[in-house]
Amino acid sequence: MFTVTFLNVGDGACAVYRGGMDPFLQPRQVMVVDCGTSGKHTSAQAAFLLDRELGDLNGPPETIVVSHFDADHWTGLHQYAIGKEPGKPFSGEPVQLVYPMLPRPVSWLSALMSAFVTVESGYASVSALDLKRAWTDTGAIVTAQPMSAGQSFRGADQKWNVLWPPKELPRSWRTAAARILKEAGELAEKIPALDQAFKEAYGELWRSDSDETTASPRGDEAWSDARTRLEETGGYDDEQHEPDTEDEQDGEAFPSDADDDEIQDQLGGEMAPGLRELSEELALEYQKVRGDLQRMNNGLSLVIAAGQSVLTYGDAEKWALTRLASSGLLLRSYGLIVAPHHGTATLTQKAARGFPRADVVVSQNGHERHNGYNKWYDRVPRTPFGSYSTHRNGNLTFWLGDFSCDALLIS
Repeated sequence: MFTVTFLNVGDGACAVYRGGMDPFLQPRQVMVVDCGTSGKHTSAQAAFLLDRELGDLNGPPETIVVSHFDADHWTGLHQYAIGKEPGKPFSGEPVQLVYPMLPRPVSWLSALMSAFVTVESGYASVSALDLKRAWTDTGAIVTAQPMSAGQSFRGADQKWNVLWPPKELPRSWRTAAARILKEAGELAEKIPALDQAFKEAYGELWRSDSDETTASPRGDEAWSDARTRLEETGGYDDEQHEPDTEDEQDGEAFPSDADDDEIQDQLGGEMAPGLRELSEELALEYQKVRGDLQRMNNGLSLVIAAGQSVLTYGDAEKWALTRLASSGLLLRSYGLIVAPHHGTATLTQKAARGFPRADVVVSQNGHERHNGYNKWYDRVPRTPFGSYSTHRNGNLTFWLGDFSCDALLIS
């Protein structure tokens, strides 16, 4: 058996899995899935809660999983690492860092997300590469493991199967990727702060196709080359990609409708000085590009499962959920399901029909996102023992069977 504790970090996510129990039922292996928050909570607060939860741990968690490159899912992990005592407290300890392997047409996605965060916060962006560096600075031996559907890894003494993201994108998303990059470039030409942030973000990219990081000596050249390459290929990096004929079925095409609430939540109500003076027309253009980028980022979240015990969706939304429902990768039932996108995801009819049953569904959310939670749950009323949210119930700990679909609430 193993356990999972969901920490109430507000409008964000943080889960601590413990397994490999010794004869006294003390866990010997720990895995952390995400840690961050948004809104009125800060990454430092999320890091404090994580530090308190891991207080009895001798050394670092063996496995760290970042479901996707969104600040409310990983900046707490960064703060936790840089907040450790100086002197390399984790010297020589191995840590595997698991994150989505982004398909080549969108390998630039994390860089653009980093750049937008920079201009919105008014502070130098903390990139995913900085996350690895922060943990390396603790003395830990960090092995980066980008993963996509069909691969697996071990964490908390369990085998975790990666169900998403796909190795290749369907045609509609490759086309959308080319469009978004083109529109982002046009937007950057009108907003100098954004243009500079893009160049700096492209100076250091966390490669999605290996466990190495790479630095470009000139970020402006990398940014320009990425735009040119993707625009010329229309989103194809491999000429052998076959057209996807199912893109338009039941919400599988890339969504074009802007999600204003999601973007405002990401901005936290504050804009950097360089953006506050935008004209109404330019502000709308900014929000559209940012919204498309956000949806693509969410749609490529890491979705992982440990046998029939637990399934966690990250911030997967309509398109990913619909595809997964018909992929044949999901089991019919799980002991515990971590609700997609903090319990606010919209399900198509196809996704709802294929959504697995569960003993328990947990939504990781705070005040802002909790409002959408009940609406989502109404679409999938299949939990015999109920549903929980960190906003409503606070910290939650469950026992999970190693192979069975059983989940038992401890506290």
